[in-house]
Parts: sequence; C-alpha cells; structure tokens
Amino acid sequence: MSEKVQIPQHNHCRTCGKAFIGTERYCSDECASKNKGEINKKKKELYVLFGVLMVIMIIAIVAGMVI
Repeated sequence: MSEKVQIPQHNHCRTCGKAFIGTERYCSDECASKNKGEINKKKKELYVLFGVLMVIMIIAIVAGMVI
C-alpha cells in the first residue's frame, strides 16, 4: 500500500483558482486587480439592465393610462 500524501493547508485564488498558502483571497495583486475590474464591469451591466427595465416599466404605465 502506498502512503497517503498530506497536502498542506492552502487556499485557492478566487480569480485564477491557483492553490497558494496564505490567508488572502487572491494569489497575487494582479489577480486581485483583475477581479476588481470584473466586478466593476458586472456592476455597470446591472445598472444598465436596471435602467432599461425602469424605462420599460414607465412606458408600460404611460401606455396603460393612455388606453
């Protein structure tokens, strides 16, 4: 029988998935800034979606009043 290999306590980077030893969420500053950029992009997309939905709701309400 072969011996079990002990894997040291580690974390995985939230951006690239690379395993690293430490308590941070990211393996490097590059991954941290990359993730921040992706989060900002998703926030902008959500704001645009919310704005479009609000415009559609307003149009539907005004169209309902006219009819």
